[in-house]
Amino acid sequence: MNTLTIALPTYNNHELLFNQVSRILPQLTNNVDFIIIDNHSIPPVQQFLETKELDLSAIRFIRNDTNIGADANIFKCFEISNSEWLWILSDNDLILNNVLTKVLNIIKISNDFFFINLGNPKETLTEGFQNFCKKINYSNSFTISNCLYKLSTLSYLYPFYKKYLNSHQAQILIVLKYLDTHSDGKCLLSNESVISWSLPSTWSKYVFIKDSIVVYSAFTSKNSIIFRKTAGKQFFAMQVTLISISHVFQGLRIIDSIRILKFVMKYTKYYQWLSVKLIKPFFLLTISFISPFLYRFYCKNLLKTHYTKTSNQTSSKLFIED
Repeated sequence: MNTLTIALPTYNNHELLFNQVSRILPQLTNNVDFIIIDNHSIPPVQQFLETKELDLSAIRFIRNDTNIGADANIFKCFEISNSEWLWILSDNDLILNNVLTKVLNIIKISNDFFFINLGNPKETLTEGFQNFCKKINYSNSFTISNCLYKLSTLSYLYPFYKKYLNSHQAQILIVLKYLDTHSDGKCLLSNESVISWSLPSTWSKYVFIKDSIVVYSAFTSKNSIIFRKTAGKQFFAMQVTLISISHVFQGLRIIDSIRILKFVMKYTKYYQWLSVKLIKPFFLLTISFISPFLYRFYCKNLLKTHYTKTSNQTSSKLFIED
């Protein structure tokens, strides 16, 4: 069994894929599998990459007969990996040069952990459900390119993963579910950055908002309350932020934005509102309704700041990224 599988799910992002593959190939070692899962791109990604001056012999290509959807394609990365650890890379998160050596070194010294989240402001060790929920950055924790999963520990939870596939966040829910039943489960929130730059994603934000509500039903009632009082506050703030983005960038009408906000609020508890983290999202939501132009200007400048930071290998992330 190899130490690590790098799995790259992709669909119709040929040039971005080429950039990512060009970074990965020179870094590969004998104990790393590299798999590309083509979600029925046109033309097929293997055919496209064969036109480039790359040695593709180290890549295992899998092409789906039909487009099975992004979430199912991510789950397929878990299903087909035979390594102890899995690193799923998005094609729009370009990794840093020589970062694979760092990742392998982190894995080597992390036998006690079953989940590693990269790109955090400071290095933190967590144990148990509550401690993890208090320490994580929720957005960063389900950014697939920042996550390493110990499959020898998590594989028994694949049926749970499939059950919550349509939540669009099953890759972090499987981690939380393990902690839900294993109070001694240990995770590493690493300050090592692996991403050079990221492009904003184009997935439907308001579909995510509606479907993601099931997160509250994924755990025991006790831990569901703990989640709401800790990471659930970040989760709620993220949903409000995504409503603003849906309205300004994806054409969601104000009346529909308000309806979705009411829908989200219906599933929150009063103690999720008790957070300063909600002040900014609600302020920006108001700005997005009053002046979409001003909101666009704010996001444009935020993106400039983000790209400057990532080019300096920091870990700044936006909610509008995968």
